[in-house]
Formats: sequence, C-alpha cells, structure tokens
Amino acid sequence: MKLRKLLYSIIIISAFVTGCSKSENINTNESLPNEEMKHRMMTKVQNNVNEIMNKDYEYVIENMGKPYCTTYYIDSDNPREIRDKRLIYPKYTEGNKLDKSALYINLRDDHVVEVQTYEISKEDLNEKYINDGADIIVDRYNDALPISLSSVEKIDINNFIGKDTRLVYEYFGDKSPSLEAYSKAGNRNIDLYEVESSGEIKLLVIFSKENKIEDIKIINQEKLVNILKQYLDNK
Repeated sequence: MKLRKLLYSIIIISAFVTGCSKSENINTNESLPNEEMKHRMMTKVQNNVNEIMNKDYEYVIENMGKPYCTTYYIDSDNPREIRDKRLIYPKYTEGNKLDKSALYINLRDDHVVEVQTYEISKEDLNEKYINDGADIIVDRYNDALPISLSSVEKIDINNFIGKDTRLVYEYFGDKSPSLEAYSKAGNRNIDLYEVESSGEIKLLVIFSKENKIEDIKIINQEKLVNILKQYLDNK
C-alpha cells in the first residue's frame, strides 16, 4: 500500500473531498534526485538557506528528495485547506553518517517560508513550529516499514491496555508507525501502522492518552476518518 493513499484518508479528518495540495502529486519516479544530487543540495541549503527560500514544494522534493518526516497542520474550522506543513531532512556528516540535527523546512501555501536547524528528537518533532491555528497535527514517516499480518493477528489487546506505548514498538521489533496524528493539546495520540495484506487495505491503530494505550483496533481503510475524528475531538 502506498503511503500517499493512506495519507489521503487521515488528513480528511472532517469533510475532506480532495487530498493534499496539487503540488504534492509529483511523478516521483521521474522527479526524485539521486543520492549525489540530494547531498549536494543539502550542503547548499545548510550553508545558505536562501537556496530554497520562497521555492515551492515541488522544487524542494525534486532537489532534496523525500523528507524523513512530513508534518501537516490541520485547522478543524477549515479542514479542506492545509496551508502549513513542515519537512524534516536529517543532516549527514562528510562521511555520510547521520548527524544528530536536521533541517526543518516550513512551508506556507506550498512555498518555503522558514528553514531552521534543530536537534532531531521525538520532542522536537512534536514541538517545533506548532502552528497556532492547528487543532490536529499529522506526521507522515517516509521510511516506515509495514508490519506483518501474522504478527498483528497474534496480538492480545488486553496485554497492552493501560501500558506505555513503547510496548507496541518493542512488540513489532521497534518499527515506527507510518503515520501519527495528535491533538494540539498533546494528550491524545493515534499511531497507524500499515499491515501487509494481499487483500483489502488494513491498518493497525493505536489509541493513547498521555502515552498510555487506551485501545488497539485493526480496521479497514474506509473506517479510518470517522474513528480518528471521534477520538481526537474527545478532549
């Protein structure tokens, strides 16, 4: 299952009838840069952020590749329009080793408005550049791997209820979710895992409050939107 298809479901939290902005519908097979081009562009941006300031989303992706994480800020009063998003690109050393910092590229109306460097951590991912008008935040991770259907079918949900969310990561071999949705208040989270399946699209959904698991569901894709909205709106 392609993450683009899953993303379409999660960001239509209220009444979306279309997906992300048109600029995201890029032919990735033809437009993504090779590793050399990505590293060259990253170096340029690290030295001079004006390399991408005011550039559009398509330009960033075509020159820097897919980000590690894309964050979407959703205003429940105007859910059809996502004006703000953030791209996170981890920085690498000259030896091509992962650095502890990352470029945070903020876009408004699909154009770069700010580029900052921060230490990359879970706390940073949730806290940096939280838009004041956003009620729900969605993070998409491009390198997340699907989990096996057999491992999902063996889950005893009762063993996880009330426990720390870290137990789920450990159960699946420290695999990260493909998507995370959380309220601005930060007390309610939803983690979504893609499930390998030859038939209809299935998702494993982890509901948590203050990092404690409240429920786990295995659902079909078409049920996702209503479930997410109901849970995140229950403040």
